[in-house]
Parts: sequence; C-alpha cells; structure tokens
Amino acid sequence: MQQLIAQFLFISLCLVQNMTFGSTIQLKDDQHNSFKISETLFLLTDSNASITFEDAKKSDAFKLHGRTIAPNLGFTKHNYWFKFIISNSGASQGRVLEFAYPFFNQLDVYIPDGSGVYHKTTVGDHFPFSARPIQHKNFLFDLNFKQGETKIIYAYLHCNGEATSFPVNIWTKHDYLNNSDEEHLALGLYYGIILFVFFFSAFLLFIVREPYQRYYFLYIVGVAVFQFSLDGLAFQYLWPSNTWLANHIIPISGSFTLIALILFVSTLLKTNQLTPFIHRILMLFLISDCVFFTMSFFPPPIYSFALMGINFIAVFINLLVLIAAVLSYLRGNGTARYFLIAFSLLIIGIIAALLKNFGILPRVFLTEYSIQMGSAIELIMLSFALAENLKLLKQEKEKAQALLVAELKEKSRLQEMANIELEKKVLERTIEIQMQKEVIEEKNNDITASINYAQKIQEAILPQQDELKSLLNEYFVFYQPRDIISGDFYWSSRKDNLVFIAAADCTGHGVPGALMSMLGNSFLNEIVNENGVYEPTDILDQLRTKVIQTLRQKDNNSKDGMDISLCVIDNLKKEISFAGAYNPAYITTKALNHVNSEHDCYSNNNIDDRVLITMQADRFPVGILEGKSNEKFTRKIYKYNHGDCLYLFSDGLADQFGGEHGKKYRSKQLKDLLLQIFHEDMPQQRKSISNSFLAWKGDLDQVDDVLLVGIKLQ
Repeated sequence: MQQLIAQFLFISLCLVQNMTFGSTIQLKDDQHNSFKISETLFLLTDSNASITFEDAKKSDAFKLHGRTIAPNLGFTKHNYWFKFIISNSGASQGRVLEFAYPFFNQLDVYIPDGSGVYHKTTVGDHFPFSARPIQHKNFLFDLNFKQGETKIIYAYLHCNGEATSFPVNIWTKHDYLNNSDEEHLALGLYYGIILFVFFFSAFLLFIVREPYQRYYFLYIVGVAVFQFSLDGLAFQYLWPSNTWLANHIIPISGSFTLIALILFVSTLLKTNQLTPFIHRILMLFLISDCVFFTMSFFPPPIYSFALMGINFIAVFINLLVLIAAVLSYLRGNGTARYFLIAFSLLIIGIIAALLKNFGILPRVFLTEYSIQMGSAIELIMLSFALAENLKLLKQEKEKAQALLVAELKEKSRLQEMANIELEKKVLERTIEIQMQKEVIEEKNNDITASINYAQKIQEAILPQQDELKSLLNEYFVFYQPRDIISGDFYWSSRKDNLVFIAAADCTGHGVPGALMSMLGNSFLNEIVNENGVYEPTDILDQLRTKVIQTLRQKDNNSKDGMDISLCVIDNLKKEISFAGAYNPAYITTKALNHVNSEHDCYSNNNIDDRVLITMQADRFPVGILEGKSNEKFTRKIYKYNHGDCLYLFSDGLADQFGGEHGKKYRSKQLKDLLLQIFHEDMPQQRKSISNSFLAWKGDLDQVDDVLLVGIKLQ
C-alpha cells in the first residue's frame, strides 16, 4: 500500500523531458562495470499498436530519454518501443540484463545473437511464471558479448492502463549478487517483522476479541499479501500459473488493505466521537474503496480505473489518518500517539523514496528500502497501540471491578436489611394466601361437583344403551368430551317403522356447549315426539326457528347454534332420508350394491370392493346466519342394502391435531379408516376408531369434543 502511495506521488511529480547526448553503453572490464540504463535509453510511443519490429528497427523516431531516473509512463494505454546500445570494448564475461519492474503485462524482448539474428522472448504476468528464461521475480536475461561487439537491444511493452515504469539494469554477476544479498536482507527483515506482527496480532485477537483487533489482523494480512505481490514474490512462489490473479492481486489486496485500515483506525481512535468530520470523510473513502475493490475483479478498462482510484485515495487516507491521530491525541486519546509516530515515519519513508528517485538523495540501503522500513515501523507502532489499548482496558476493568466490589458490599448490606423486612411481609402474605387458597379450593370443589352433577344430567338425557339397542340393533357410539361435559350430543327416537337418529355439535365447549346440547335435545323431542314432524328437513327448519327465537338472535346478535346431521331410517322401504347443517353423513357399502349416482362418492384405491358415499349437508347452521336466514334445509334420499354402514359425526375427530408433523386428522383420513373397517362388527369398529384417534393425538391436547355414531343397517 505504501508503494502505491509513493508511485502516485512519483507519477504526479514526473515531467517528461528528452535530452540528447552520448547513448552507447561501454563495457570496459569484468569487475564493477554495471549500469542503470536511463540516460542512454531510446523510447518510441506506439499509440495504435501498429509498429512492427521491422518498422522499429528502421525507425528514426526514437527519442533519447536522457534522464538519470527510469522512464515513468504513468497510467497509460499506449504501447512503447525501447532500445539501447551496448558496446563491448574490454569485457570478457557476459552480463545480466534486468527489467526491474515485476508487473509488466507483456514484454517482448529482442536480443541479437553473435551473427546479428534477433531472437524474441515474451515475458510478463499475462504468462505463467515458468515462461521466464530465468526464474526470478524480475525479468532477467543473459547477455553474451564478443570482444568489440556492439548489440542493439529492443523491447516492446504492451500496456492496458496500469501505472508503468521501465527500469533497466545491466549487471556484472558480481554486482548482481551483491545487490541480491542486500535485497534479500532487506526483504527478510521486512517480512520477518510482518510475520512477528501477524502472530502477535493473532494472539491479541484470541485474547481481546474486539472489532478493532479483527480489523487490525485483516490489515496485516492485507499488507502482507499486497507487499508480497508488489515485490513480485507472490507470483513467483504462491500462484506461478494463475495469470489472472497475478494481474488483479495488486488492486484487490490494496483496496482490501485500505478497507481494513479505515475500519481499524475509526474504531480504535474513536473518530466518530473525537473527530466526526474526519470520520465522515473516511466513511466516504470506505464506500469508494469498496467500489474499487469490486471493480478490481473485472477486466480492463474497469480494472485500470480501480487501480487509478486506489492510488488516488490511498494518499488522502493516510493523510487523514495522520490528522485524526493528531486531533485524537490532543483530545485525550493516549493511544493516538502511536498512530502519530507510525504514519509520520511512513510518510518520511515515502518522501525519502521520492527524493531518491529524483536523484536528490543517493541510492544507498536506507533510501532503497525506506518505504519498507517505514511500513515495518508503522506496523510495530500500531502493535504498540494495541498493546497500550489492552493495558488501558485492563486498568479500566480493574477499576470497574473495584467499584463493583464496593457496590456489591453496599447492596449486600441493603439486601440483608431488605430480607429481614421481606421475611415479615412474606409471613403475612403466606398466611393471607393460605386463607385465599382454602377459599378457592372450596369454590373449586363446589364448581367441580356442580359440573360432575351436570355431567350426570347430560348423560341421563342422552339415549341409553338399551334404547339404542332396541332401535338400531347393531351400532356403536364413540363419544369423547374434551371437558367433563360436552357440547356434542346424539339423539334418537322411533315412530312406527321410522327410526330417527341425529348427531349434533353445539357452539362452545364445557358448560356453554352442554347447555346448548340440552336445549337441542329438548327441542328435537318436542318437534318429533310431541308435534309429530317426521320429515328431516321440516325437523331441522323448526329446530332452527326455535333456536333463533329462544336465544333472541335477531335482537342480540347472538351467533350460537349447532351443526347437525339427521337421518330418518325407513326399515320397510330400506330408505334413508337425510338433512344436515354443515355436518354430512357417510355410508359405506359394497361396490356391487352402489348403483345410485346422485351422491358424491369417495373410494379407496386399495379397497376396490368398497365404496363410501357422502350425503352432503347444507352450508348453514341451526341458528342465525347473515344472508341465510330464509334458507330451507334440503333432503337427500338413499336406498340402502342389508349390511351397509351409516355414520353420523361432529367435526371433532377430523379437526384433531397430531401425527408426526402435528397436522389435522382431516376427513380424508376418516373416510379411509371407515372403508378399511367396513367388514368389522360394530364394537370392533368403535375400538379401531378409538385406537386411531388416540394414536394420532399422542401427547397433544384434545382440541374439541368428539362424537361419531355408527349403525349397521338391516
């Protein structure tokens, strides 16, 4: 990241100048005859990528660079031809040609052999690392000369909008090895410091687990990846075959590092509180950097714009961090002094590198690696800042613990006094509660006794077993109230050859439902047994009228009532007359007996000799319903056969939740069950239905009263 800043400032300060003077490099001996080719370098701009090598050899448009610093081309999309002339007047050993910029996208190098025939070698990070003639982070070539031989070397640089410079060096092997030793020492020290800071930060992250510690850890990771890539070592050692990553890693890691830096600084320096104006600017840069980070994954020109944007904002972010550190320190944040030292030394390192590049400072070890040293000191100082912050946190924690102990002692004293007072009140309250409990238990016993007595009354009103036996012969009643007393009831009667049977579900449960059931039972006895009404539709019409009048539903908007299914069985005609309010009736019969197609049928594919017939009810209750007040019940007729089974029921069984997924039992499952048990006798059918219901309900609560009456027709 620091080299991005230096590169931006360097590009901003460079002015293109051309000078003409001696342009041939003379190799005079084999000792210390090394050169940095800059003043003797010729340059030709190829704006349209149309100049071939043959054109370049013939061209007289080359211009002498003529400066002591290497050509800095900035952010450019042009291609460039370079040439330089080397004459061997006295050297017996070859030389090492170095292009000391590891980020060329594509560089075509043309070197003549002893007979003057040019050989082209293409290198760059658009090609696998293994394509390089010498496996090195920079681009190296062996140069062999004969005594008195002169070589003109050409290089063609392909650019796609990235910042580019063109440093070229001619080394004796002795000088190159010395330079490599210095470089290895500097990089070894630098990456050793990064590695130490990395493990130190990881250790603190494990202990502290604060957001700023996570951001600092990510910042170190970003700096390490960015610097390792900027030095060309990442492409050499980590992804030598991944050319896409080699091209994109600089803006990706650079923008990632800036994101982590902004989050770390704003969190640890508390810029939102101490320097709100700078905090807002940093947040704008954070958003911009996130955009550049996303753009870094796209091909040029989007990738090139991202690289330029990162270079631009990196300068201002570091300056803002320095200003924020100064202001935070002046406002009492002691940790900020480490930021002040860190970023001051970093900027000094960047300035030293710029002065070296402009020839103001000499190229010695300190100036060559000033950015790395500034960056290393920055990381060390920031680590000190974290250690200082950890120390402050520990002191604050100890202070808080001391205050907490004092508070606990005071609270303990107050609590002891409060306990004494509380014990008195608890004793008084316990006596009061005990008295209330006794009163409640007495009232509860009275209520329970009343409800149990009401159950006996309700059971007495329901048809008795001997009565049903004489009326229906073979039958069963599955009756399962949700509470002690039920809102479901069944009713039966007989007039001559007609048998009346009904199953009803009244509004509500418990006491309200039981009252409605007793009212319904009484009305049915009056309508049929006293008034002699035998048609099921007339019975339900009159029952509905009585319920509406008795409950004054037209005056008080009461919605109470009942759902009912009513059958009149004519044993002589072998005929069932049915009327229903919401609740249908089911008939199971043998498939060969079913010839009446007027009714809806339900058949189980696995039991193809049986059919279930549904006698549909009207869609309004025995009671008032808006829009249905004048509706009359309709009659359904079914001619039955000996052995057919008739079922009347409430909706309690179908609505019961249970099973593996806690869903409703539903009418389809009930129909399947009735088809399966068709050939069983009535007591066994009741047992099968009861077992199915209990197994389905499991440990869940019963949600409604359950009633199902089954009759084997004779």
